[in-house]
Amino acid sequence: MVARSALAADPVLLLSYEAQPSAQLVLPKAKAAAYDKKLPLARIVAGKLAPEIVAAVGLDPARARTRVEPGGYALETNPSLQTRIALKPADGERLAAALGYVLRQESVLVSDLRDADGGAYQVTIQFPRGKLTPALADEFFRRAAEIDRGLGGGFAALEGSMIFLNLRGPDGRPYSGLADGPFRDRLAATSHLFPGSAVAHSGKASARLVENDWKSAPNGEDYAKIVDRAVEALDRLRARHTVMVRSQAKLQGWE
Repeated sequence: MVARSALAADPVLLLSYEAQPSAQLVLPKAKAAAYDKKLPLARIVAGKLAPEIVAAVGLDPARARTRVEPGGYALETNPSLQTRIALKPADGERLAAALGYVLRQESVLVSDLRDADGGAYQVTIQFPRGKLTPALADEFFRRAAEIDRGLGGGFAALEGSMIFLNLRGPDGRPYSGLADGPFRDRLAATSHLFPGSAVAHSGKASARLVENDWKSAPNGEDYAKIVDRAVEALDRLRARHTVMVRSQAKLQGWE
């Protein structure tokens, strides 16, 4: 008899990251640019480069769906890429490392929002259909941080909702400094300030950051250890990303 675990489908993972590099190719004017000026690069990367990164680590790009949505980190809201794909956790880590390596990200967040046994906690704020704009997401994010600064760490937007994750550090303590109950309650209090929004879901999830320390690993060596033999192919994609960034920098006046 085949074990139940062997029959279980791979979890649908959500990988969250940005198209603008955090290291090596850093353009101060790009960081300060308006959301809509950053949007073209995010769309180009989502449509052209992300599928090739998926393929470079031996995965089928047809299984992945990448969208450009508002995303927040440390009280900044930018175009964020959200890739959903059914994968085993180890393959999800490899894909996250590949994305982080090519796009030179400080970290890529990998989450399984359906994992009721996970060590993280999620709160999903739903908005009326078609109402969640980048400006509204940014306003909600900032108001939440005014209620409690622990809510200013970050969010992901997906299909008209904002997803806040109470992530834990290696010591098991929430980065937010909030226990799960207060984390939810303060987000619920924020939603009361935005008519039509509401807590649609809350509960356990699994989530972790796949990271590279660009000071001690200036060429993405932490990521490279995870992707191993795919590095050569990823180097070629990183070079293409550089061209994309430079092209947008010229068009948008970031240089």
